[in-house]
Amino acid sequence: MKRKGLLTILMSAGLAFVILAAPFSSECAAEAQKQRVLSHATFLPEVAAQTPGLKQLFKGIEDASGGAVKTEFHWSSSLGGPRELYSMTVDRLADTATVVPQYTPGIFPMFSIFELPIQFPSAEVLTAAAIKMYKKGYFDKEFDKIKVLGLYAIAPYIFQCRDDRITKIEDFKGLKVRASGSIPGKMVKAFGAVPVQTTTAEMYSNLLKGVTDVEFSPLEAILIFKTREIIKYVNEWRTFTSGFVTAMNKDVWNDLPQEAKQYVENNWEDCALKCAAGYDLAHDKAKELFLKEPGKEIINFAPGEREKMDRLLAPLWNDWIADMDKKGLPGKQAIHDLYEILADLGIKEPFVGYAPR
Repeated sequence: MKRKGLLTILMSAGLAFVILAAPFSSECAAEAQKQRVLSHATFLPEVAAQTPGLKQLFKGIEDASGGAVKTEFHWSSSLGGPRELYSMTVDRLADTATVVPQYTPGIFPMFSIFELPIQFPSAEVLTAAAIKMYKKGYFDKEFDKIKVLGLYAIAPYIFQCRDDRITKIEDFKGLKVRASGSIPGKMVKAFGAVPVQTTTAEMYSNLLKGVTDVEFSPLEAILIFKTREIIKYVNEWRTFTSGFVTAMNKDVWNDLPQEAKQYVENNWEDCALKCAAGYDLAHDKAKELFLKEPGKEIINFAPGEREKMDRLLAPLWNDWIADMDKKGLPGKQAIHDLYEILADLGIKEPFVGYAPR
């Protein structure tokens, strides 16, 4: 009888524990279900210039959600290459990604305005202009399949030359120049060079094997991709660049807690400007380190070359406007508005080869 009574007491206690613990277990399971980890895909390594601004954005999302939404970064094309990241985001193969519209021709026609020959003092200034253009609605149609968490210009493209000291347009004749995107490719051809379409990740091997003689990209590439080991001359012509977009799948955006969404809406511009400022700092650092190495030289175009450029590059603007007209897009008005915005930001004659009337 004593054993039977003891067994009854133990069974009753166990049942009580299960009943009491059940709500706690359910709460833990529900909490686990609430937490999610976003995947961010990028072709860039973690040491890239925009990383602090990018991490600030996603850390803000995490904090605003009370830790319910975290982000795992997939660097250096570990989820997909630069040409794949837009479609991966749309198809939810990645929750978010660093998208380069230049690598997906035809999808972002209006955003390609930033590939035109624009002279600008810093990535941060051009990013401020890009944000103003975005708020005017010029990119709404082409961004309708993603949620834009940020957009920013990177540092100006610089001619990085293996052996050739380029100071005149004539110096380009016959050289093989990597110039990603349709518009930079046309510019290189107008200068008498042969455009080569490859990605930044191939820069080092291109120069080493003679696939290219000149690389046209932000100067920080000489650090990230170690091309400073090969190039001898840098022509610091601060014209041409490309824009990056921090994109999120729309369903992922809709599923975010309201607090996280509000954080993005309130802070995405600051994060974008921080990404751009990172590129400006990287440019200055790369220039400093490059000049410390023996036999390296920073050069620029000789006086009088700007007039040649204006003549040679004018067709790029006219062709772009005509292409936008065919697509039913307000290309000429966009160019006029961008010119006014840049002028308000203190840039005199920002367009090479075009003066809006």
